[in-house]
Amino acid sequence: SATGGLVLNPSLRKYVSLHAILMEAVFTFKEFRIELVDLSVDLEEYSEIPKIYDYIYGSEEDQNFSIRGRHLIRVILNEITYKSALLTDAGTGLSIERDSYLVDGENLIIRCGNNLFSIELPSLKLNWVLKVDFAACFSVYKYQDSYITHGEISILRVSKSGIILWKYSGADIFVNIEDHGETFKMHEKFIELMDFNGSKYKIDYNGKTLNYEESKRYSNRQLLKFIENPKKAWWKFW
Repeated sequence: SATGGLVLNPSLRKYVSLHAILMEAVFTFKEFRIELVDLSVDLEEYSEIPKIYDYIYGSEEDQNFSIRGRHLIRVILNEITYKSALLTDAGTGLSIERDSYLVDGENLIIRCGNNLFSIELPSLKLNWVLKVDFAACFSVYKYQDSYITHGEISILRVSKSGIILWKYSGADIFVNIEDHGETFKMHEKFIELMDFNGSKYKIDYNGKTLNYEESKRYSNRQLLKFIENPKKAWWKFW
């Protein structure tokens, strides 16, 4: 079906049309089925949504901004909704991908936009929410007793209690729109990164730089920019 197999309950269908469902993931936790659904809902309709869910979670920093991202979590037991929660975000709305969430013991660790949530299963009680990037968080991974997040601006290591252990940023955003290789890859003892310009980084799990290779494309771009727009003397206005 158009919903990828998800059956909406009547109260939810009243506010969310089928075309508003962008992505879903389904997994089991003990005797429960957990459904993760990315929702896109008009802002004028959003005021009605709280009547549907048991919980609505978001960052306090987002309260003065328009909500862009919304992820629905449904806990199903015997085909009946046991608990439900809506996660919100005012950053870049992103769909649900396989590396955007993980289960760590009794907790669901999931990103929504640039927020990272720790939510208890199956109660869906919030442990903590943390803004892990200025723009967007693409993925989250478990590393020992902590989590590593790949954001557009920064790479973070976060403790299980929601404390930022370190933050790492590069010369440009960690996004690759051209096929020049992976922008983020975890290894046993280090993480490989590549920024928008193609510069490559190797950092350890303490957030320290092990190696940096500046892209020739970046160097050439900077030189071309200087040639095309040489700095004028301060007394020249045109």
